[in-house]
Amino acid sequence: MKYRGTVVFLFFAALFVLGLTIFGDYGMSWDETVQREYGEMVRNYVVGEDDELLSHPRRHYGPVYQIGLVSIEHVAGLEDTRSVYLMRHLVTFIVFWTGVLFFYLLCGRLFGSWKIGLLASALLVLSPRIFAHGFYNPKDIPFMSVFIISMYTLVRYLDRRTFAMVAVHALVSAILIDIRIVGGLIPALTVGLVVHSALADRRTDHAAGRIILSLGIYVVLLSGFTVLLWPSLWKGPVTGVMEALRVMGHHPWRGVVLYLGTETPVRELPWHYLPVWIAISTPVFLIALLASGIVFSARCLVAGRKTCVTTRRNTVLVLVWLLFPPVYSIASDATLYDTWRQLFFIYPALLIISVAGLVSLVRLLRVRLSGTSLRVILLIVALPVAFDLAHAAFFMVKHHPYQHLYFNGLVGGIRGADGRFELDYWGLSYREGLEYILEHDKHDSIKVYVPGKVGRDSIQMLRADERKRLVLVDKPVEANYYLTNFRWQDKRLAAGDEFHSVEVGGVKILTIYRVRYSY
Repeated sequence: MKYRGTVVFLFFAALFVLGLTIFGDYGMSWDETVQREYGEMVRNYVVGEDDELLSHPRRHYGPVYQIGLVSIEHVAGLEDTRSVYLMRHLVTFIVFWTGVLFFYLLCGRLFGSWKIGLLASALLVLSPRIFAHGFYNPKDIPFMSVFIISMYTLVRYLDRRTFAMVAVHALVSAILIDIRIVGGLIPALTVGLVVHSALADRRTDHAAGRIILSLGIYVVLLSGFTVLLWPSLWKGPVTGVMEALRVMGHHPWRGVVLYLGTETPVRELPWHYLPVWIAISTPVFLIALLASGIVFSARCLVAGRKTCVTTRRNTVLVLVWLLFPPVYSIASDATLYDTWRQLFFIYPALLIISVAGLVSLVRLLRVRLSGTSLRVILLIVALPVAFDLAHAAFFMVKHHPYQHLYFNGLVGGIRGADGRFELDYWGLSYREGLEYILEHDKHDSIKVYVPGKVGRDSIQMLRADERKRLVLVDKPVEANYYLTNFRWQDKRLAAGDEFHSVEVGGVKILTIYRVRYSY
């Protein structure tokens, strides 16, 4: 197409500019201070200041993204906490943007169409929860983005096994593992597909030998890069990796989550926790297209390449990406909590299969129908898809910066989810609550009480002059204001006079109570 480059450039430029415009609007998420502290610990070990890392429980966490953020902080000379966390939000968005770009490249290669690649990328951006997390989630979004990149380098490596491609794929695979240990799925897929390729190559033994040689180089480079970028493995790589697999497979967090209206300990959550959360937080039309995509993909594997919208190898690759992690998580009773963010990395595969379902459906209709009948049926298919997509986009704009509270019509939107599922579990709304108090109470010293860690951390997102006016107290009765996002607390709580509430879709996600009027 004559204007292909222009269209693609405008899409990604517009997304980049949008991110630069709004990255400062988001509040503090629960994990951000924890991850920053971990990054500092890793950096201190690397530069030789102390070895606390080696005995710390968090040494099992992949460090590469956190040490990268801390390094930027030190190089840029950032000292004010607001500047630090705004920088972290900006970098996380840039990483997300890069993931979307590689998703376009990956889908364009899988489907042989830049238009389908751009459509898939647009669907990724217009997924409300993923978009919001793309600014403040310091673990799951970087992992998802690098997983996309590693899938792209894997496909390139399978298509062309040059030394440069082997090295690039090994480096990206190592970075992925060093963000989260479950990234080992990529090396497993690489080994399996390359060995299958060698066994299937009937040209000469020499050709098969070259394939295996490239795989050996990949494994050696992967091992070296993985250890190099994970400092706590330097003194014991094998035992360190095995320990990380054991600990991270069953995360030690033992909190409770609200699921189907009941506060349930994470170790007692039923097997359907994961599929239910995926079903209620993904636009409905994608769920419908996913079902058709799985059917068409199975038909491709059984009936042969004439029924495939991509190659059978790529179909297998994406199906494993989509299905193996959740099936394994359920079967192994892995610790899941806080919606399904730990498995956000399978969402791009969900989109690919959904788009494959759409493309297959359109092709089938074109074969069976023609003329007016075809146009009518295509319109019938397109209208609900367009409506649901428009609804998701409208929610994102109207309820910015709380896109992470999107629920689809299967659960009745956020009103239907209220009281049944976690809402602002990470406490992003605390920042807005604190800013509201500062704007409407002009006293120089204001005592506030917040029941959770994230509320106290959110003060660090305020300007220095604003932070000086807030005094954190240990008991609600000592405070002028009591803020709560209702996590682990009754929503009927009456701690004082309601001063203000942050609402999304008519549902209160945070309330400020006025407790004491004396200062």
